[in-house]
Amino acid sequence: MSKLSKYARPEWERRFVLPELPSDAIDPVVIRDRYIPDTRMRLRQVETPDGQIVQRKLGHKVRPDPNSARLVMHTSIYLDKTEFEALSELAGDDLVKTRYRFEGLPNAAVDVHEEPNPGLILLEIEFTTEAEAKSFSPPQYVGREVTDDESFSGGGLAQH
Repeated sequence: MSKLSKYARPEWERRFVLPELPSDAIDPVVIRDRYIPDTRMRLRQVETPDGQIVQRKLGHKVRPDPNSARLVMHTSIYLDKTEFEALSELAGDDLVKTRYRFEGLPNAAVDVHEEPNPGLILLEIEFTTEAEAKSFSPPQYVGREVTDDESFSGGGLAQH
C-alpha cells in the first residue's frame, strides 16, 4: 500500500440498503458532512440529537484500487472549533444523516439519511480484514448490496 499506509488506516467496508430502521438500533448521533468538490476530503461534524457537538474532523479517503470501493485508506485530522469553522467556508456538497449503532452486527452502523436523500437507510459494516469482508453473509432482512455503486458512496449521495 506504499505511501498510502503511512498515516492512513485501512477500512474494508460493505454497504446495504435497509427497508427500515432495525428495532435494536441504538445511540443515535447526527452527522453533518461536507464533501469538498474535486478532492478526496470530507469535513464532518458529529452531534448528539439535542445538538451538542461531539466531534469535528477532516477526513481524507483514498482507494488503493480505484475500481473497488471495498478497501479505503482513511486519514482523520481532528479539528477544534476555529479550524472547523474556517474549513466550513469551503464550497461543498452537504449530507446529513442520523447514525445508529446496531447491536445485531459488530462494527456496523445504520444511517438514516435526511438531506439530500430523505428516508434512505443504509447499513455500513466495517471489517478488519479483506477475508472477513468477503466471507460476510448479510442477514435475510438486509436489502441489496450497494458497496460498489458509486452513487451510494458518501460523496455520491451528497451530490444527489
